[in-house]
Amino acid sequence: MNIDGFSRALSTVQLATQSLLATLTRHPKRIAGTLAVLLLGTGVTAFGVAPLAPDASNLPVRQIVEAVQPLPSQSQVDALLDHKFNLYRTEITRSSDTAESLLRRLNINDSAAATFLRSDSKARTLLLSRAGRTVTAETSDDQRLLQLSMRWATDDDTQFQR
Repeated sequence: MNIDGFSRALSTVQLATQSLLATLTRHPKRIAGTLAVLLLGTGVTAFGVAPLAPDASNLPVRQIVEAVQPLPSQSQVDALLDHKFNLYRTEITRSSDTAESLLRRLNINDSAAATFLRSDSKARTLLLSRAGRTVTAETSDDQRLLQLSMRWATDDDTQFQR
């Protein structure tokens, strides 16, 4: 198709679109009525034809029996056992939190992390000094702590701290 043929086709489509829009604006109730009758007619036809279908209980039933060989599963089990993943959990600190209670709520089973949180004064001050701080923990699949981060708003609420 060349440029001249394309421009003629485009002008024909534009003319048809303008004609359709003019008809829609002049006769909106007629067009809506026609669409309603069409939809109602197809619905009535569907309900009228549905009883003509054969009853499903009278259709013949065939049973096919075939032995199925399972795929070797040991390689899949080995791949699943070797797969490692990290879990992320988030909690809000409470005023009554201890290192153990916070780690328990985060579902962390890591005695080294609990010992560090109890013994390090900076960690203890940041984590356990105030309620309402958001704590996010990244753990391994065996519930050992990999990363612990905390976020909170400062006292003037214009800065967000990490």
